[in-house]
Amino acid sequence: MPDPTPDLAPTPPPEAKLTPPEGRGGLIDRPALMRTLEGVWSRRMTLVAAPAGSGKTTSLAAWARRQGQLTGAERRDVAWLTVEPEDADPWRFWSAVVFAIRRVRPDLGLPALSALVSSADPVELALPGLLAELGAQRAPIALVIDDLHLVGNPTVHRGLGELLARLPPNAHVVISTRVEPPVGVGRLRAHGELMELGADQLRLQSDEATDLLRTGLGIELREDQVARLTERTEGWAAGLYLAGLSMRDRGDPGDFIDAFAGDDRHVVDYLGPEVIDAQPEAIRDFLVRTSVLDRLSGELCDAVLDSTGSATVLAQLERSNLFLIPLDARRRWFRFHRLFRDLLADRLERDHPGEARTLHRRAAAWLESNGDPTAAIPHALAGGDTDAAARLVATVWLEVGNRGWMATVASWLGQLPDEVVEADPRLSLARAWTALTVGTADDIEPWLAAAERRADGAIELPGASTVESSAAMARAMRGGQIGDVGRATAAARRAVAHETAPDSPGRARACAAYGLNLFWSGASDDAERYLEEALAASSASGQFIAQVTAAAHLALIELEQGDPDAASDRLRAGEELATAHGLGDLGQLAVLQLAAGRLELARDDPRAGVERLERAITAARTARAPVPLAAAQLELARAHHRTGDHAAAAALLESARAQIARARDPGVLVERLSRVAEEVTQPATPVAPLREDLTDRELEVLRLLPSLRSQREIADELFVSHNTVKTHLRGIYRKLGASSRTTAVSRARELGLLDRDR
Repeated sequence: MPDPTPDLAPTPPPEAKLTPPEGRGGLIDRPALMRTLEGVWSRRMTLVAAPAGSGKTTSLAAWARRQGQLTGAERRDVAWLTVEPEDADPWRFWSAVVFAIRRVRPDLGLPALSALVSSADPVELALPGLLAELGAQRAPIALVIDDLHLVGNPTVHRGLGELLARLPPNAHVVISTRVEPPVGVGRLRAHGELMELGADQLRLQSDEATDLLRTGLGIELREDQVARLTERTEGWAAGLYLAGLSMRDRGDPGDFIDAFAGDDRHVVDYLGPEVIDAQPEAIRDFLVRTSVLDRLSGELCDAVLDSTGSATVLAQLERSNLFLIPLDARRRWFRFHRLFRDLLADRLERDHPGEARTLHRRAAAWLESNGDPTAAIPHALAGGDTDAAARLVATVWLEVGNRGWMATVASWLGQLPDEVVEADPRLSLARAWTALTVGTADDIEPWLAAAERRADGAIELPGASTVESSAAMARAMRGGQIGDVGRATAAARRAVAHETAPDSPGRARACAAYGLNLFWSGASDDAERYLEEALAASSASGQFIAQVTAAAHLALIELEQGDPDAASDRLRAGEELATAHGLGDLGQLAVLQLAAGRLELARDDPRAGVERLERAITAARTARAPVPLAAAQLELARAHHRTGDHAAAAALLESARAQIARARDPGVLVERLSRVAEEVTQPATPVAPLREDLTDRELEVLRLLPSLRSQREIADELFVSHNTVKTHLRGIYRKLGASSRTTAVSRARELGLLDRDR
């Protein structure tokens, strides 16, 4: 993502993407198909794969609405996601999946959303947490992913495959698509975990075709005519509907029914033009020219057509059941059925070559002026308006990237000529930042150099005061990715020099980056000063991740200084902040878990340390942070050594050694590796026997020592005097052969005296 410490979360998709479409009026009841779809709840996955216009969306939407209408124990939650081409961005796709689930289960998914903001791989960190939350739920839930064929990104398919392979028993996935997706369908099929519906199962029978024509279009046909029409269209819903639209104004439907036959494509080729040409000229012109829009509203259509009255036309089209699907309850936004839109787009290109560019440009201008520049960009690009597209991308790329949609930004930039990107320092910076996350990071330097060559102090950059500052932060992040502490420190120092405004977001982020790199370079005293400033500045400017990052590194410094109580206070504040803002196991917060693990080791509780340090390793891998990763591996080796798992300790030591060897400049880790290696290769000291049995009262005091309560608090807990607790402690230390509270707790655990508390 663009900034090493962003504080933006993924933005919810439009409500229409998360709601089963209501469809057109006069929908028919299909009880047999609805009964078949109840099999969703007995299979891990349901695949509805059929050609366009087969009724996939209509049938699944009807089924989903039925589930929501059930009451009591019969009610089932169905999360809905309508996929669009822009969801090929993996971050965008998975955030939409999480929002879809949160729509029916609002208590789920917040940690996954937080992870998606920073994860180098949107599946690696977000998916396990989401699956764990789903598995902790008892009530069944189904996720419907409609129109998956519009997304061809292998990363999305890989993630879906992992989701399906690890779904808990109470969760189910339904995929609607034109083609079978590469998500492990064969394995699910072989294990009996797949229900499949194809064109045969979706095909309308004669009685259902009768209902469709009567209730949807007001057409009454004889039984034999319906049978022939159903045979000619092979029960294909869209074909029947197109046929019905063509017959509405004909005198003798029998002649029409006899006039065509063949496959789906023939029906579309034959009936599509008939339906379009049968409309009044003004309506036909409206339909064809608005086909450039993926969503339609009255005002937007007015702007695109340079006319008025579009809202009235849309209402008329909906009443006419002309393949127009409402997207909101107020009937303000609509979209065409995808098959019908394809027909209209073909007609636009054939009858009005080149006009689509003008229409796209008008759409872009309206969307920008109405506060939706992100939606305007694809239209500006499709319209060939490079200047407008470049200006819009330069304005919104950081905000969009901080939502986790950096692949979308990369796609936009890839459609702009290199010379256009190079001419605008904001776009050059965007190209460099996208390379850090979804491209080839080694390519960032030419783009950063281009940005700096054209730097202008008058340019406003969100999150940074100057081009030079943003470029320096990018270099610092790249240094962190390749384990080059020296390079990252030097770059962060330059960012600090440019970010001079006290308590500003840029100052907070620059000081956090400089402080943490100073720490890893071994300059803890200097690091402490900048981390303290980062803590204050980030608190003032609301930069939550910078605040937690600074607190975590300060906790590590305090542990090095031998002050675990101060470190504990830092960690408590950082964890409370992370919890309050739903940051979860954000990849960039790996150091928070690392510090917590080190604190547990300082408390002589290696088992608790293992859990924390394993989380630190997972987060560091996700964030592509090799230095914190190696540090966590070293600490985990220490923890395993103390629990007696010397084989695990040795393996982790070697993993850390290899990680440090790959780093270009691992900073203080070289010395740390040497010290940890010496520690974990020492033979374990045999546990000395207890010198004398503890009294019951001494055991009560002993079991409160791991809680870090003060002596006075222990006295209050046991309803005894402070002096009595002191006396008991002297006896505990003598009998355990310990000279301090920490050592006493460690010895007690070794002897199994605290096992009952674990």
